[in-house]
Amino acid sequence: MISELVASAESLGILLEPDGDHIHFSCRQPDVQEVLKPILDLIAENKKALLAFIKRRQMAVWPRESVEQVAKFGKFHNAFMPLLGKRVWTPKGEGVVAQVMGPAHIRVVLDNGDPNRMVDFNEHEVFPAGSRR
Repeated sequence: MISELVASAESLGILLEPDGDHIHFSCRQPDVQEVLKPILDLIAENKKALLAFIKRRQMAVWPRESVEQVAKFGKFHNAFMPLLGKRVWTPKGEGVVAQVMGPAHIRVVLDNGDPNRMVDFNEHEVFPAGSRR
């Protein structure tokens, strides 16, 4: 999954930035290219989906209430509490947040799916539907 690839790269100190139709990356740790080769190969293989994901993440605008929830409770998934019943973007399309059960269980009812079925996403795959222009 693309969000896990981004999380893995970032945990290894790789910064990914969209640059038009390219992905610019930099690494905080010098002389580790050989160690990073497998993940850089995965980034190259998944370039189109990865580019769309990081562009979308960069455009997300979080409401102040979401930022306050994270500051208050110290867990990122709390950012979704103020978004209950509100529109969000997911890798499977837009929808409405129905439940927040934890970091791996942001439950969304997708616009393009069964209105009675919730789909689980992790906290790094869901963004507010409103974005910067």
